[in-house]
Amino acid sequence: MTRISRRLLADALRVADFLTVIAAGGIAFLLYVVHFLDAAYQNIYYLTATAVAAGVYLAIAYALEAYRYDRLSDLSYLVRRSMAALGSMALIWLIVAFATKTTEFWSRGWVLIWLGCSLVMLIAWRVTLAVAIRHWRSAHRWQDRIVLVGATEIAARLVQDIRQRGADDAEIVGVFDERGSSRNPDMKGMPVFGNVEALLEFTRYNYVDCVVVALPWSNEERILRLSEKLSVLPVDINVAFPTQTLHHRIRGWDSAYGVPLMQIAARPLTDRQVFLKRLEDVVLTSIIAVAVAPVLLLVALAIKIESRGPILFRQPRHGFNNTTFDIYKFRTMFVDKGDVSGRERTRVNDPRVTRVGRFLRRWSIDELPQLLNVLRGEMSLIGPRPHPVGMRAADADYREVVANYAARHRMRPGITGWAQVAGFRGEAETIEKARRRVEFDLEYIANWSLLFDARILALTLVAVIGGKGAY
Repeated sequence: MTRISRRLLADALRVADFLTVIAAGGIAFLLYVVHFLDAAYQNIYYLTATAVAAGVYLAIAYALEAYRYDRLSDLSYLVRRSMAALGSMALIWLIVAFATKTTEFWSRGWVLIWLGCSLVMLIAWRVTLAVAIRHWRSAHRWQDRIVLVGATEIAARLVQDIRQRGADDAEIVGVFDERGSSRNPDMKGMPVFGNVEALLEFTRYNYVDCVVVALPWSNEERILRLSEKLSVLPVDINVAFPTQTLHHRIRGWDSAYGVPLMQIAARPLTDRQVFLKRLEDVVLTSIIAVAVAPVLLLVALAIKIESRGPILFRQPRHGFNNTTFDIYKFRTMFVDKGDVSGRERTRVNDPRVTRVGRFLRRWSIDELPQLLNVLRGEMSLIGPRPHPVGMRAADADYREVVANYAARHRMRPGITGWAQVAGFRGEAETIEKARRRVEFDLEYIANWSLLFDARILALTLVAVIGGKGAY
Protein backbone atom coordinates (compact mmCIF):
# COMPACT_ATOMS: atom_id res chain seq x y z
CA MET A 1 0.00 0.00 0.00
CA THR A 2 1.46 3.35 -1.08
CA ARG A 3 1.70 5.90 1.72
CA ILE A 4 1.11 9.61 1.29
CA SER A 5 4.05 11.80 2.23
CA ARG A 6 2.77 14.96 3.89
CA ARG A 7 6.05 16.78 3.30
CA LEU A 8 5.94 16.08 -0.43
CA LEU A 9 2.26 17.00 -0.47
CA ALA A 10 3.11 20.37 1.09
CA ASP A 11 5.72 20.91 -1.64
CA ALA A 12 3.15 19.98 -4.29
CA LEU A 13 0.71 22.51 -2.80
CA ARG A 14 3.36 25.25 -3.11
CA VAL A 15 3.87 24.45 -6.80
CA ALA A 16 0.09 24.28 -7.37
CA ASP A 17 -0.42 27.69 -5.71
CA PHE A 18 2.31 29.32 -7.77
CA LEU A 19 0.87 27.97 -11.02
CA THR A 20 -2.68 28.80 -9.89
CA VAL A 21 -1.93 32.51 -9.39
CA ILE A 22 -0.27 32.64 -12.83
CA ALA A 23 -3.14 30.71 -14.44
CA ALA A 24 -5.70 33.04 -12.83
CA GLY A 25 -3.83 36.03 -14.24
CA GLY A 26 -3.86 34.42 -17.68
CA ILE A 27 -7.58 33.71 -17.50
CA ALA A 28 -8.31 37.30 -16.43
CA PHE A 29 -6.14 38.59 -19.27
CA LEU A 30 -8.01 36.54 -21.89
CA LEU A 31 -11.44 37.35 -20.50
CA TYR A 32 -10.99 41.08 -19.93
CA VAL A 33 -7.89 42.56 -21.58
CA VAL A 34 -8.11 40.60 -24.84
CA HIS A 35 -11.86 40.23 -25.39
CA PHE A 36 -13.16 43.35 -23.64
CA LEU A 37 -10.35 45.91 -24.05
CA ASP A 38 -8.92 44.41 -27.27
CA ALA A 39 -5.38 45.00 -25.96
CA ALA A 40 -3.73 41.65 -26.62
CA TYR A 41 -0.47 43.43 -27.54
CA GLN A 42 0.10 44.11 -23.84
CA ASN A 43 0.41 40.41 -23.03
CA ILE A 44 4.11 40.51 -22.13
CA TYR A 45 3.54 43.15 -19.43
CA TYR A 46 0.56 41.41 -17.85
CA LEU A 47 2.08 37.92 -17.92
CA THR A 48 5.40 39.11 -16.51
CA ALA A 49 3.65 41.01 -13.73
CA THR A 50 1.54 37.93 -12.95
CA ALA A 51 4.60 35.69 -12.64
CA VAL A 52 6.33 38.17 -10.33
CA ALA A 53 3.19 38.51 -8.20
CA ALA A 54 2.89 34.71 -7.96
CA GLY A 55 6.42 34.59 -6.58
CA VAL A 56 5.53 37.30 -4.05
CA TYR A 57 2.42 35.35 -3.02
CA LEU A 58 4.46 32.18 -2.53
CA ALA A 59 7.02 33.99 -0.36
CA ILE A 60 4.30 35.55 1.81
CA ALA A 61 2.40 32.27 2.15
CA TYR A 62 5.59 30.50 3.18
CA ALA A 63 6.32 33.19 5.77
CA LEU A 64 2.78 32.77 7.12
CA GLU A 65 3.39 29.00 7.46
CA ALA A 66 0.62 28.23 4.99
CA TYR A 67 2.38 25.02 3.94
CA ARG A 68 3.02 23.33 7.26
CA TYR A 69 2.86 19.63 6.52
CA ASP A 70 1.41 18.95 9.98
CA ARG A 71 -1.55 21.30 9.30
CA LEU A 72 -2.54 20.04 5.85
CA SER A 73 -5.63 18.38 7.29
CA ASP A 74 -6.85 21.66 8.85
CA LEU A 75 -8.98 23.19 6.08
CA SER A 76 -9.83 26.35 8.06
CA TYR A 77 -6.14 26.99 8.78
CA LEU A 78 -5.13 26.57 5.13
CA VAL A 79 -7.92 28.80 3.79
CA ARG A 80 -7.21 31.59 6.29
CA ARG A 81 -3.48 31.58 5.57
CA SER A 82 -3.95 31.56 1.78
CA MET A 83 -6.46 34.44 1.98
CA ALA A 84 -4.04 36.44 4.15
CA ALA A 85 -1.21 35.80 1.68
CA LEU A 86 -3.37 36.78 -1.30
CA GLY A 87 -4.54 39.98 0.45
CA SER A 88 -0.95 40.89 1.33
CA MET A 89 0.13 40.29 -2.25
CA ALA A 90 -2.66 42.56 -3.54
CA LEU A 91 -1.64 45.28 -1.08
CA ILE A 92 2.00 45.09 -2.17
CA TRP A 93 0.85 45.25 -5.79
CA LEU A 94 -1.12 48.43 -5.06
CA ILE A 95 1.79 50.05 -3.20
CA VAL A 96 4.28 49.27 -5.98
CA ALA A 97 1.90 50.53 -8.68
CA PHE A 98 1.29 53.74 -6.72
CA ALA A 99 5.00 54.30 -6.06
CA THR A 100 5.90 53.78 -9.73
CA LYS A 101 2.93 55.86 -10.95
CA THR A 102 1.65 52.99 -13.10
CA THR A 103 -1.84 52.63 -11.62
CA GLU A 104 -3.35 54.01 -14.85
CA PHE A 105 -1.58 51.36 -16.94
CA TRP A 106 -3.10 48.29 -15.27
CA SER A 107 -6.74 47.45 -15.96
CA ARG A 108 -8.78 47.50 -12.75
CA GLY A 109 -11.16 44.97 -14.27
CA TRP A 110 -8.24 42.63 -14.91
CA VAL A 111 -6.97 43.02 -11.34
CA LEU A 112 -10.39 42.26 -9.82
CA ILE A 113 -10.98 39.22 -12.04
CA TRP A 114 -7.43 38.00 -11.41
CA LEU A 115 -7.72 38.25 -7.62
CA GLY A 116 -11.22 36.75 -7.66
CA CYS A 117 -10.15 33.79 -9.79
CA SER A 118 -7.04 33.29 -7.65
CA LEU A 119 -9.10 33.20 -4.46
CA VAL A 120 -11.63 30.74 -5.85
CA MET A 121 -8.97 28.45 -7.31
CA LEU A 122 -6.77 28.53 -4.20
CA ILE A 123 -9.72 27.60 -1.97
CA ALA A 124 -10.76 24.90 -4.45
CA TRP A 125 -7.30 23.33 -4.14
CA ARG A 126 -7.64 23.20 -0.37
CA VAL A 127 -11.14 21.76 -0.43
CA THR A 128 -9.96 19.09 -2.86
CA LEU A 129 -7.02 18.35 -0.57
CA ALA A 130 -9.34 18.03 2.45
CA VAL A 131 -11.54 15.52 0.60
CA ALA A 132 -8.47 13.54 -0.49
CA ILE A 133 -7.05 13.48 3.05
CA ARG A 134 -10.37 12.19 4.38
CA HIS A 135 -10.16 9.32 1.88
CA TRP A 136 -6.50 8.62 2.69
CA ARG A 137 -7.29 8.53 6.39
CA SER A 138 -10.00 5.92 5.91
CA ALA A 139 -7.53 3.86 3.86
CA HIS A 140 -4.79 4.30 6.54
CA ARG A 141 -2.49 5.97 4.02
CA TRP A 142 -2.27 9.33 5.81
CA GLN A 143 -1.25 8.61 9.40
CA ASP A 144 2.39 8.15 10.38
CA ARG A 145 2.95 4.61 11.62
CA ILE A 146 4.63 4.52 15.04
CA VAL A 147 6.20 1.66 16.97
CA LEU A 148 6.88 1.87 20.71
CA VAL A 149 9.81 0.08 22.36
CA GLY A 150 9.17 -0.79 25.99
CA ALA A 151 5.78 -1.73 27.41
CA THR A 152 6.00 0.75 30.28
CA GLU A 153 3.75 3.28 31.99
CA ILE A 154 5.34 5.87 29.69
CA ALA A 155 4.28 3.83 26.65
CA ALA A 156 0.75 3.43 28.01
CA ARG A 157 0.49 7.20 28.46
CA LEU A 158 1.83 7.77 24.94
CA VAL A 159 -0.79 5.44 23.50
CA GLN A 160 -3.51 7.39 25.25
CA ASP A 161 -2.07 10.83 24.40
CA ILE A 162 -1.52 10.06 20.71
CA ARG A 163 -5.00 8.64 20.40
CA GLN A 164 -6.49 11.74 22.00
CA ARG A 165 -4.34 14.46 20.39
CA GLY A 166 -2.63 12.96 17.37
CA ALA A 167 -5.02 10.33 16.12
CA ASP A 168 -5.64 12.22 12.88
CA ASP A 169 -1.97 12.12 11.89
CA ALA A 170 -0.50 9.18 13.80
CA GLU A 171 -1.22 5.51 14.33
CA ILE A 172 0.56 3.22 16.80
CA VAL A 173 0.95 -0.16 15.13
CA GLY A 174 2.54 -2.07 17.98
CA VAL A 175 4.62 -2.23 21.14
CA PHE A 176 7.79 -4.32 21.46
CA ASP A 177 9.22 -5.49 24.78
CA GLU A 178 11.59 -8.39 25.41
CA ARG A 179 10.31 -8.92 28.96
CA GLY A 180 7.09 -10.58 27.85
CA SER A 181 3.56 -9.61 28.78
CA SER A 182 3.49 -10.62 32.45
CA ARG A 183 5.05 -7.36 33.72
CA ASN A 184 3.40 -5.04 31.24
CA PRO A 185 0.89 -2.37 32.30
CA ASP A 186 -2.43 -1.86 30.56
CA MET A 187 -1.52 -0.86 26.97
CA LYS A 188 -5.08 0.22 26.09
CA GLY A 189 -5.64 -2.80 23.87
CA MET A 190 -2.39 -2.30 21.94
CA PRO A 191 -0.67 -5.62 21.02
CA VAL A 192 2.72 -6.27 22.65
CA PHE A 193 5.22 -8.18 20.51
CA GLY A 194 8.70 -9.52 21.12
CA ASN A 195 12.19 -8.06 21.43
CA VAL A 196 14.21 -5.71 19.24
CA GLU A 197 15.08 -8.50 16.81
CA ALA A 198 11.35 -9.04 16.29
CA LEU A 199 11.00 -5.29 15.70
CA LEU A 200 13.74 -5.35 13.05
CA GLU A 201 11.93 -8.21 11.34
CA PHE A 202 8.61 -6.35 11.60
CA THR A 203 9.97 -3.26 9.84
CA ARG A 204 11.17 -5.32 6.88
CA TYR A 205 7.64 -6.13 5.82
CA ASN A 206 5.60 -3.35 7.46
CA TYR A 207 6.06 0.36 6.80
CA VAL A 208 7.15 2.26 9.91
CA ASP A 209 7.78 6.03 10.09
CA CYS A 210 8.96 6.43 13.65
CA VAL A 211 10.24 4.33 16.55
CA VAL A 212 9.77 5.74 20.05
CA VAL A 213 11.81 4.37 22.95
CA ALA A 214 9.42 4.61 25.90
CA LEU A 215 11.66 3.79 28.86
CA PRO A 216 12.40 5.63 32.12
CA TRP A 217 15.45 7.84 31.72
CA SER A 218 17.02 6.11 34.71
CA ASN A 219 17.57 3.11 32.38
CA GLU A 220 20.29 4.99 30.51
CA GLU A 221 22.33 1.90 29.67
CA ARG A 222 19.31 0.10 28.26
CA ILE A 223 18.27 3.14 26.21
CA LEU A 224 21.76 3.44 24.73
CA ARG A 225 21.86 -0.27 23.92
CA LEU A 226 18.47 -0.11 22.23
CA SER A 227 19.41 3.03 20.33
CA GLU A 228 22.48 1.33 18.93
CA LYS A 229 20.47 -1.67 17.76
CA LEU A 230 17.77 0.53 16.26
CA SER A 231 20.27 2.74 14.40
CA VAL A 232 20.26 0.29 11.49
CA LEU A 233 16.63 1.16 10.69
CA PRO A 234 15.80 3.77 7.99
CA VAL A 235 13.32 5.54 10.29
CA ASP A 236 13.26 8.35 12.83
CA ILE A 237 14.24 7.25 16.34
CA ASN A 238 12.87 9.22 19.30
CA VAL A 239 12.96 8.98 23.07
CA ALA A 240 9.79 9.80 25.00
CA PHE A 241 9.92 12.25 27.89
CA PRO A 242 9.07 10.47 31.13
CA THR A 243 6.93 13.35 32.43
CA GLN A 244 4.71 15.97 30.86
CA THR A 245 6.66 18.87 32.41
CA LEU A 246 10.28 17.78 31.98
CA HIS A 247 10.41 18.72 28.30
CA HIS A 248 9.95 22.42 29.13
CA ARG A 249 13.36 22.42 30.83
CA ILE A 250 15.28 20.60 28.09
CA ARG A 251 16.55 22.09 24.85
CA GLY A 252 16.25 20.12 21.64
CA TRP A 253 12.84 18.64 22.34
CA ASP A 254 10.05 18.55 19.79
CA SER A 255 6.32 18.12 20.03
CA ALA A 256 5.28 15.48 17.51
CA TYR A 257 1.82 13.94 17.24
CA GLY A 258 0.76 16.08 20.20
CA VAL A 259 3.27 14.52 22.62
CA PRO A 260 6.82 15.64 23.62
CA LEU A 261 9.61 13.59 22.02
CA MET A 262 13.36 14.01 21.61
CA GLN A 263 14.88 12.78 18.36
CA ILE A 264 18.15 10.85 18.67
CA ALA A 265 18.42 9.59 15.08
CA ALA A 266 16.83 10.51 11.76
CA ARG A 267 16.15 8.59 8.61
CA PRO A 268 19.06 8.96 6.15
CA LEU A 269 16.97 10.71 3.48
CA THR A 270 14.02 13.03 3.89
CA ASP A 271 10.90 12.48 1.78
CA ARG A 272 12.07 15.19 -0.62
CA GLN A 273 15.49 13.58 -0.97
CA VAL A 274 13.92 10.17 -1.54
CA PHE A 275 11.80 11.70 -4.29
CA LEU A 276 14.80 13.44 -5.90
CA LYS A 277 16.93 10.31 -5.78
CA ARG A 278 14.16 8.19 -7.27
CA LEU A 279 13.61 10.79 -10.00
CA GLU A 280 17.36 10.72 -10.69
CA ASP A 281 17.27 6.92 -10.92
CA VAL A 282 14.31 6.74 -13.30
CA VAL A 283 15.51 9.51 -15.64
CA LEU A 284 19.18 8.49 -15.86
CA THR A 285 18.45 4.76 -15.98
CA SER A 286 15.94 5.21 -18.80
CA ILE A 287 18.45 7.24 -20.82
CA ILE A 288 21.24 4.71 -20.21
CA ALA A 289 18.98 1.75 -21.05
CA VAL A 290 18.04 3.25 -24.41
CA ALA A 291 21.68 4.14 -25.18
CA VAL A 292 23.07 0.66 -24.42
CA ALA A 293 20.21 -1.39 -25.88
CA PRO A 294 22.28 -2.50 -28.93
CA VAL A 295 25.12 -3.56 -26.62
CA LEU A 296 22.73 -5.61 -24.51
CA LEU A 297 21.52 -7.50 -27.57
CA LEU A 298 25.07 -8.25 -28.77
CA VAL A 299 26.15 -9.43 -25.33
CA ALA A 300 23.12 -11.71 -25.02
CA LEU A 301 23.95 -13.26 -28.41
CA ALA A 302 27.63 -13.77 -27.46
CA ILE A 303 26.72 -15.49 -24.16
CA LYS A 304 24.27 -17.80 -25.89
CA ILE A 305 26.78 -18.78 -28.58
CA GLU A 306 29.70 -19.53 -26.22
CA SER A 307 28.07 -21.77 -23.62
CA ARG A 308 24.76 -23.40 -22.80
CA GLY A 309 22.54 -21.93 -20.13
CA PRO A 310 20.52 -18.79 -19.46
CA ILE A 311 21.69 -15.36 -20.57
CA LEU A 312 20.95 -13.74 -17.23
CA PHE A 313 22.20 -14.80 -13.81
CA ARG A 314 20.00 -14.18 -10.77
CA GLN A 315 21.34 -14.13 -7.24
CA PRO A 316 19.79 -13.24 -3.85
CA ARG A 317 21.27 -10.01 -2.46
CA HIS A 318 20.83 -7.88 0.64
CA GLY A 319 18.54 -4.95 -0.15
CA PHE A 320 16.96 -1.94 1.48
CA ASN A 321 16.13 -2.33 5.19
CA ASN A 322 17.73 -5.80 5.37
CA THR A 323 15.28 -7.33 2.89
CA THR A 324 16.50 -9.55 0.06
CA PHE A 325 15.90 -9.40 -3.68
CA ASP A 326 17.13 -11.16 -6.83
CA ILE A 327 19.78 -9.16 -8.66
CA TYR A 328 20.15 -9.47 -12.44
CA LYS A 329 23.53 -9.83 -14.15
CA PHE A 330 24.76 -11.22 -17.43
CA ARG A 331 25.92 -14.78 -16.85
CA THR A 332 29.72 -14.81 -16.85
CA MET A 333 30.36 -18.34 -15.51
CA PHE A 334 29.70 -21.83 -16.75
CA VAL A 335 26.32 -22.99 -15.52
CA ASP A 336 27.67 -26.00 -13.61
CA LYS A 337 30.35 -23.89 -11.87
CA GLY A 338 28.31 -20.89 -10.76
CA ASP A 339 27.85 -20.00 -7.09
CA VAL A 340 24.43 -18.57 -6.31
CA SER A 341 25.21 -18.18 -2.60
CA GLY A 342 28.20 -15.88 -3.21
CA ARG A 343 30.31 -17.67 -0.60
CA GLU A 344 33.10 -18.47 -3.06
CA ARG A 345 34.71 -15.23 -4.17
CA THR A 346 35.75 -14.63 -7.75
CA ARG A 347 39.53 -14.61 -8.10
CA VAL A 348 42.09 -13.67 -10.74
CA ASN A 349 41.99 -16.14 -13.67
CA ASP A 350 39.03 -17.90 -12.07
CA PRO A 351 38.40 -21.10 -14.12
CA ARG A 352 34.66 -20.75 -13.56
CA VAL A 353 34.53 -17.62 -15.72
CA THR A 354 33.93 -17.98 -19.47
CA ARG A 355 35.92 -16.08 -22.11
CA VAL A 356 32.97 -13.80 -22.84
CA GLY A 357 32.40 -13.45 -19.10
CA ARG A 358 36.00 -12.35 -18.56
CA PHE A 359 35.52 -9.55 -21.09
CA LEU A 360 32.19 -8.54 -19.58
CA ARG A 361 33.69 -8.42 -16.07
CA ARG A 362 36.71 -6.45 -17.25
CA TRP A 363 34.49 -3.64 -18.52
CA SER A 364 31.67 -4.13 -15.95
CA ILE A 365 29.21 -4.85 -18.77
CA ASP A 366 27.84 -7.79 -16.78
CA GLU A 367 26.27 -5.26 -14.37
CA LEU A 368 24.05 -3.60 -17.01
CA PRO A 369 20.98 -5.82 -16.46
CA GLN A 370 20.77 -4.26 -12.99
CA LEU A 371 19.18 -1.29 -14.74
CA LEU A 372 16.04 -3.43 -14.56
CA ASN A 373 16.46 -3.72 -10.78
CA VAL A 374 16.69 0.08 -10.61
CA LEU A 375 13.53 0.62 -12.63
CA ARG A 376 11.73 -1.91 -10.42
CA GLY A 377 12.72 0.08 -7.33
CA GLU A 378 14.86 -2.67 -5.81
CA MET A 379 18.10 -0.78 -6.43
CA SER A 380 19.36 2.71 -7.07
CA LEU A 381 21.83 3.80 -9.73
CA ILE A 382 24.24 4.84 -6.96
CA GLY A 383 24.42 3.43 -3.45
CA PRO A 384 26.14 0.77 -1.35
CA ARG A 385 26.75 -2.32 -3.46
CA PRO A 386 24.29 -5.14 -2.64
CA HIS A 387 26.24 -8.02 -1.14
CA PRO A 388 25.28 -11.64 -1.81
CA VAL A 389 23.41 -13.19 1.10
CA GLY A 390 26.25 -15.63 1.75
CA MET A 391 29.12 -13.24 1.06
CA ARG A 392 32.09 -13.50 3.41
CA ALA A 393 35.08 -11.32 4.27
CA ALA A 394 38.34 -13.24 4.70
CA ASP A 395 36.33 -16.44 5.23
CA ALA A 396 34.24 -14.84 7.98
CA ASP A 397 30.64 -13.63 7.98
CA TYR A 398 30.47 -9.92 7.17
CA ARG A 399 27.98 -9.28 9.98
CA GLU A 400 30.32 -10.83 12.54
CA VAL A 401 33.50 -8.96 11.64
CA VAL A 402 32.15 -5.54 10.61
CA ALA A 403 30.46 -3.47 13.30
CA ASN A 404 27.19 -1.76 12.31
CA TYR A 405 27.20 -3.68 9.03
CA ALA A 406 23.39 -3.65 8.72
CA ALA A 407 23.39 0.18 8.78
CA ARG A 408 24.53 0.17 5.13
CA HIS A 409 21.08 -1.19 4.27
CA ARG A 410 19.37 2.04 5.35
CA MET A 411 19.52 3.11 1.68
CA ARG A 412 18.72 1.22 -1.50
CA PRO A 413 21.79 -0.56 -2.91
CA GLY A 414 23.37 0.76 -6.09
CA ILE A 415 24.98 -0.42 -9.30
CA THR A 416 27.99 1.69 -8.35
CA GLY A 417 28.93 3.37 -5.10
CA TRP A 418 31.34 5.52 -3.14
CA ALA A 419 33.33 2.51 -1.87
CA GLN A 420 33.81 1.17 -5.40
CA VAL A 421 35.23 4.41 -6.83
CA ALA A 422 37.35 4.95 -3.70
CA GLY A 423 39.41 1.84 -4.44
CA PHE A 424 37.37 -0.89 -2.75
CA ARG A 425 36.05 -2.57 -5.85
CA GLY A 426 36.26 -6.34 -6.18
CA GLU A 427 37.29 -8.94 -3.63
CA ALA A 428 37.38 -8.16 0.11
CA GLU A 429 40.24 -10.50 0.90
CA THR A 430 40.95 -9.00 4.34
CA ILE A 431 38.74 -7.99 7.25
CA GLU A 432 40.30 -4.53 7.25
CA LYS A 433 39.34 -4.02 3.62
CA ALA A 434 35.79 -5.19 4.37
CA ARG A 435 35.52 -2.71 7.24
CA ARG A 436 36.87 0.15 5.15
CA ARG A 437 34.37 -0.64 2.41
CA VAL A 438 31.48 -0.41 4.87
CA GLU A 439 32.91 2.86 6.28
CA PHE A 440 32.74 4.39 2.80
CA ASP A 441 29.17 3.10 2.37
CA LEU A 442 28.10 4.72 5.64
CA GLU A 443 29.88 7.95 4.69
CA TYR A 444 27.88 8.06 1.45
CA ILE A 445 24.59 7.48 3.29
CA ALA A 446 25.36 10.24 5.79
CA ASN A 447 26.35 12.80 3.13
CA TRP A 448 24.11 12.03 0.17
CA SER A 449 23.40 14.75 -2.37
CA LEU A 450 22.79 14.98 -6.10
CA LEU A 451 26.26 16.49 -6.53
CA PHE A 452 27.77 13.57 -4.61
CA ASP A 453 26.01 11.17 -7.01
CA ALA A 454 27.29 13.12 -10.02
CA ARG A 455 30.83 12.88 -8.64
CA ILE A 456 30.52 9.11 -8.16
CA LEU A 457 29.16 8.64 -11.68
CA ALA A 458 32.13 10.52 -13.14
CA LEU A 459 34.60 8.51 -11.04
CA THR A 460 32.83 5.29 -12.04
CA LEU A 461 33.64 5.93 -15.70
CA VAL A 462 37.28 6.40 -14.75
CA ALA A 463 37.27 3.20 -12.67
CA VAL A 464 35.65 1.17 -15.45
CA ILE A 465 38.18 2.39 -18.02
CA GLY A 466 41.03 1.55 -15.62
CA GLY A 467 39.55 -1.88 -14.93
CA LYS A 468 41.25 -2.19 -11.54
CA GLY A 469 39.69 -4.85 -9.30
CA ALA A 470 37.53 -6.33 -12.09
CA TYR A 471 38.06 -9.99 -13.00
